[in-house]
Amino acid sequence: MGNKSENVNNSVAKRIKELRLEKGTTARAVAEKLDNANNPTTIYNYESGARNLDLATLSQYADIFGTTADFILGRTNVRNSSPDSHNYTPANAPILKNSEVISEEIGFFHKLLERKNLNAKDILLVTVQDDAMSPELMLGDDVLLSLSDTNISKAAMYCLEDSEGDLWFRFIRKEIGGKYKLYTADKQNPDEQTLTKDEFNELKIIGRVIWRSRWQ
Repeated sequence: MGNKSENVNNSVAKRIKELRLEKGTTARAVAEKLDNANNPTTIYNYESGARNLDLATLSQYADIFGTTADFILGRTNVRNSSPDSHNYTPANAPILKNSEVISEEIGFFHKLLERKNLNAKDILLVTVQDDAMSPELMLGDDVLLSLSDTNISKAAMYCLEDSEGDLWFRFIRKEIGGKYKLYTADKQNPDEQTLTKDEFNELKIIGRVIWRSRWQ
């Protein structure tokens, strides 16, 4: 019983910390909403598992972050079961330097994500900013990225972020010898680059392109 209780507590601690970080909220701000304005340390204790949530605090946490007690307790992966949500979730994790390219116009059905073995926190919807990958991707297209798929094991289309915060979409293929080839979709005039491992590591792989949408 002890191990099971500890595992549940650790799961709850992980989820409430993720909820706070995803929202970009400080521990002090959460403490104020929980009527613990002078003790943000309490929040850190909850998030580390050093202190358990009582039922009243659990309910407050669910209200603050727009989710349910069942989600926080790990009984479901559906964050919001309210009638207005229709079991859809946005893919808008705040992980990019330029947050303006993150799209919040499309929600994804939870059961669809489950069928595709995708976790809501591991996807990101961004808007394409240029036509460099035409005709595969066009300016204004919405593209869904798998954030957990950043290991270049096979040729595929990926989204990369440079040091300036600009996003680049390229097909990437790992070459013999450890180099990486980046290329566009234009077969007649492909814009190809071959990077050494060190050069490639200067770029941040955000994720693999798994879905795209284009308004006609």
